[in-house]
Amino acid sequence: MLTKNKLYSRNDVEVIGFEECKEKEVNDLMLKKGLLALTFKGKHYVFMPVGLEMLQFAFDYEGLKQLVNTVINCTQVPFKYFEWNSLLLLNVSFSEDGLQEFAVYKKDDQTEKYYKFESYTISWMTEDRLSSLLVSADHSPIHQIEGLAGGIPLREWNGPGSHIFNFEQFKNFKKEFSEFISTY
Repeated sequence: MLTKNKLYSRNDVEVIGFEECKEKEVNDLMLKKGLLALTFKGKHYVFMPVGLEMLQFAFDYEGLKQLVNTVINCTQVPFKYFEWNSLLLLNVSFSEDGLQEFAVYKKDDQTEKYYKFESYTISWMTEDRLSSLLVSADHSPIHQIEGLAGGIPLREWNGPGSHIFNFEQFKNFKKEFSEFISTY
């Protein structure tokens, strides 16, 4: 029904039947990021206001909550990955028995690469904290994100701990992971 990053007029959204989200938890998280949560048929959708009359569709809230619930409450095998909007989360834990650590990458369509910019110890996070971090990172333009060393733009940083791979490498990784998980 909605297309990611497509612009909609407020009137069109109202005609479809979207209304203001009344859930405090959803609104609090989105307002901090300058986003607008609207509800349609009981589901929450998040938009980015563009001017007074236009809204850009960003993501559905339930998809975010499902991802966060899965990575926090279910132990993942090593190298399990999750794609969400412009982010890639890759489990870099040594086993499913210890702390769950995820490398976080930003997808850059311009260079056709994924850039690692953070590492999250998911085992120590609340769902609200992880949701907030993901929304913030997803809505930060790549040129505003710094590499792990700090102070250096992500696209330019390739020091210790940097990890950059292109779309083709990720496609190959997904194929290899699929074979790995079938025998794990």
